[in-house]
Amino acid sequence: MKLPLILMFFFVNCVAHIEAQEFGTVALNIPDRSSLKFNKFLIHPTFSFVREQNKYLSITNQRQWVQFDDAPSSYIASYSGRFNEKVGLGMSVFQQNYGVLTSFGAIVNMAYNARLQYEQNLTFGLNLEFIKSGVNDGNIITNIPDPVINNIPSNAIAFISPGINYGLEFIDVGLVINNLIQYNLTSSELINEDAQRSIQAHVMYTGYMDVRGFFDDTKFSTLIRSEFKTNKTEVSGLAILQVPKGIWGQIGYHSRYGVSAGIGLNITEQIAIEYNFEKAIGKLDFFGNSHNITIAYRFKNGTNDRRNDEESAFVIPRRKRRVLATSSTKRAKTKKSVLTEISGVKPLDEGEKILKNQANVKIESKIEVLEHASQPNIKTEITTEKSPPNTKIAEEKLDEIELTAKAEKQRILAQKAILFEITHKDDLAAAMFEMVEKAKTAKQQEENLLIELDVLVDAKNNDLKALKEENDLSEQGVYQKPTSFKSISKQKKILENLKTNIDTSIKMRENGMSDLELTYQRRLKKMTDEADKTNKYYLSAIKTLKEDHKQLFASKQALMLRLKAINTGLEFERKRRIKKAIYDNESDRYKKDTATLNSIKKLTKIGSNTNLKIEDFDFGNKFSANNIQIIKGVTYAKKGYYLILAVHSDIKRRDEFITKVVLFGEPNIDFFYDVKTSMYYIFSQKFNSLNAAKIFMQLNKQLPFMSEVSIIKVEN
Repeated sequence: MKLPLILMFFFVNCVAHIEAQEFGTVALNIPDRSSLKFNKFLIHPTFSFVREQNKYLSITNQRQWVQFDDAPSSYIASYSGRFNEKVGLGMSVFQQNYGVLTSFGAIVNMAYNARLQYEQNLTFGLNLEFIKSGVNDGNIITNIPDPVINNIPSNAIAFISPGINYGLEFIDVGLVINNLIQYNLTSSELINEDAQRSIQAHVMYTGYMDVRGFFDDTKFSTLIRSEFKTNKTEVSGLAILQVPKGIWGQIGYHSRYGVSAGIGLNITEQIAIEYNFEKAIGKLDFFGNSHNITIAYRFKNGTNDRRNDEESAFVIPRRKRRVLATSSTKRAKTKKSVLTEISGVKPLDEGEKILKNQANVKIESKIEVLEHASQPNIKTEITTEKSPPNTKIAEEKLDEIELTAKAEKQRILAQKAILFEITHKDDLAAAMFEMVEKAKTAKQQEENLLIELDVLVDAKNNDLKALKEENDLSEQGVYQKPTSFKSISKQKKILENLKTNIDTSIKMRENGMSDLELTYQRRLKKMTDEADKTNKYYLSAIKTLKEDHKQLFASKQALMLRLKAINTGLEFERKRRIKKAIYDNESDRYKKDTATLNSIKKLTKIGSNTNLKIEDFDFGNKFSANNIQIIKGVTYAKKGYYLILAVHSDIKRRDEFITKVVLFGEPNIDFFYDVKTSMYYIFSQKFNSLNAAKIFMQLNKQLPFMSEVSIIKVEN
């Protein structure tokens, strides 16, 4: 196919530029400049999450400068969108043809959102791009070999482009470093110089139109961005108007490629088509126009988020939404079922709760009387009374109770029905109802976690009191059984897990309340009547939830401050007891322990009971045989490697274990005391080398009292 002279000149210049870059490749230049509806992560890596609520599968074809033969063309297939409340993902495969040059590749995108506080989000994004380029031999039609074309190598390049976006309620600002890291997979080397590497900055405004009629709740976005390259700066802008009826239009400008305009519409609720027209201006004006066509499939959003930018089908009107049908069904239910479904919906203060409870008790009592009085045996008793006047009075009383109970019951049912109409007046009201219910459940979970924390704090406070009392009595010369140290690491692990669960619960409640407020604001824009009961109701509910959250958060802070003070006290008392034990009681304890050990060995007949089994021995705190524990600061134990048979904090259990070992036939048994853990370490042998200790342990491990043996190194 003949190429016009001007296009040939263009390609020759491209080839010369490629050769000058040494690695010879078509630069990654996917057409992302004319659409704010699809493939937004190609504009900025965070845009798979930012201002996005849907997931799309789209196919795009762009043909540039169509007045020329073999004009540049691009084919893109993408799947992208927000996948949950924190993550956006995107993936795209593409092919680009530039006359005799062609390139194909893929882009993988991920965006992660961190909510800072209400209406403030920080989103991080990353595009990992791969492109393989070279000469398409099928497009070369020439009788004379062209050394320029023949010398163009094929290359595979990987790019990494990170970005960040800071979002407020309506404004987004962000940066991205395009092609920050480039790696030539063919030559296995980094590409240090590239004219396409750039820093891109943007500002975007997104809002909704609050008007009546066709454009009511129309979403509009405006994006302005600048791309700073080594030797030039490019400026561009895009604006899009998306009407909920299923149609949108957009315009754009790019200082390099020109101006663009486009229109799109939803053929059905899930299938959409978009067309964009671009006209080159300035130096590239003679190249003419470009066309961009996209067909997309929108996946149904399974979340309860009412901000999911749902749109109608412009060509094929969509059916009634299931939410509306469900609401109609609920309104048609009997008053009895309505009473069952919405009991406890409205947030009440303490006074209202008391009145409600009193009313319920009163009604239930009346109904019980009515049911009891309506039983046959009761009526028989009334009608068979001797005095006819008494029978008449009883029947009148019964009728009066029945009428009063029915009237009261109907009044309460009517109130519940009215409340149901308020909370489910429309889709947004029904959505807020679900959010309020979830917030109540989250509140109950948070209260339960705080109760657990309160119990833990009380337990640690009791430990502090017991330890302080022991130390005080010890200083007065009064001896009592020492309080055993609890596992600090175990307590700390339990506490950290509890704190993590509480913090997670708090964060979830904050996110839930933010979503509730956003939905409330959307309804407030639609229902501007100040007397609207639904808006008033949910405003009261939001205030109640916020106050509850504030109180629970204050309770958590108070408990944490108390816990901190208790931990400080425990640490002080532990050091106090250790210091006291080292300087005052260590010698006395050693003398007493030595006397007890000698007494056991003297009074116990060695080897008189060799039938003892493993389950007859109480080994106390078990240690891993594979890990060698190191103990320092033991006063009455020489340094070396000890074969530890058992570890006990209780003196009685220690003595029972030693007695059984002697009965079995092992007289060479001893123990030492560690004041830091308040534990007795019972051993049978001490060695100067680790190997000797291991050999002896392996040779004698079949003995029942050595089944849990471990090695401990004492360093003094």
